[in-house]
Amino acid sequence: MATFLPDQSARTFTTLRNRTLAIGKRIEEAERQQRWFENLNYPDRTQLELALAGDPASEFVFNVDTAHIPLIKRYGGRTFEAVVGHCGRGGRGDPPGPVFAFEGTHPKELKVTAALALKGQGYADRGEITVISDGAECLKRLAGMLPQPVAHILDWFHISMKVQPLAQLAATVPKHISNFENRVEKIRWRLWNGQAGRALALIARVRRDVSKDTVPSIWAHRADKLLETLQIYIRRNKGSVVNYAERYRDGKRVSTAPAEASVNRLVAKRFVKKQQMRWSRTGAHYLLKVRASVLNGDLSDRTKYEVPKQPIPGNIARFISPTPPLLKVA
Repeated sequence: MATFLPDQSARTFTTLRNRTLAIGKRIEEAERQQRWFENLNYPDRTQLELALAGDPASEFVFNVDTAHIPLIKRYGGRTFEAVVGHCGRGGRGDPPGPVFAFEGTHPKELKVTAALALKGQGYADRGEITVISDGAECLKRLAGMLPQPVAHILDWFHISMKVQPLAQLAATVPKHISNFENRVEKIRWRLWNGQAGRALALIARVRRDVSKDTVPSIWAHRADKLLETLQIYIRRNKGSVVNYAERYRDGKRVSTAPAEASVNRLVAKRFVKKQQMRWSRTGAHYLLKVRASVLNGDLSDRTKYEVPKQPIPGNIARFISPTPPLLKVA
């Protein structure tokens, strides 16, 4: 940042804010030039490739998540969404790849950002493409914007977070309700192994058994609400529940943990938790661009874009640099 903000000791925060947003605008303009001069519309792959065992680097993984930022009151509304994610190659434990962030969930912005991220990872119409998200509709649409076929996976972390309260509730289960803890573990096991249909059937049976209690209780009401939340979540994302155990054994990613961590670094501390300020959409968009570039360490490269030189046709090249005539022999 010192390269672009030489006067770090600004007298007012307004000066520092305006300079930072100006850098974000330069990044946006450089990205627009790259979109214009480079062909980022990758064709769909007509031939599927065989999965190579022990080669997680052949997979391009998008870890994406959304965050809510407080909106300035005069613009109407309370919050607006921002998208934060990573695009990288490799398996579980490998670097997740550069982070990208922008305001809004517009399909065009999602598509172009994903195309730029694929180009940065060296995508050349080969390799598997996987999108891992929490099941938000705007992020599920991202899978349809990428070169097909694309696999969309529901984040295991969010599934586990909805099962964990049920496991904790099992510690206070009434005596007349038997085998509740074991059935919760069976639900978790079936989801971990990609058996979404069997998990939904077991959830429905547990809800019926809990509702049979003739004497209403706070425990039964709480258990039914948690089971209903998990049931709705799995039912809406049934097609995105995969065999997580198999992916885990193959060393592949199963959660959006890198995106969750980036949300905390980019959005939560700056926009929500530590400094509870209200933002305009444009200001948040430019600031997210700058903060993502600083985290990636490529701020100076992202503020400029060199237009590729096109080859000059031969008939025009002769006019630009004509060859001298042959000397005649006397």
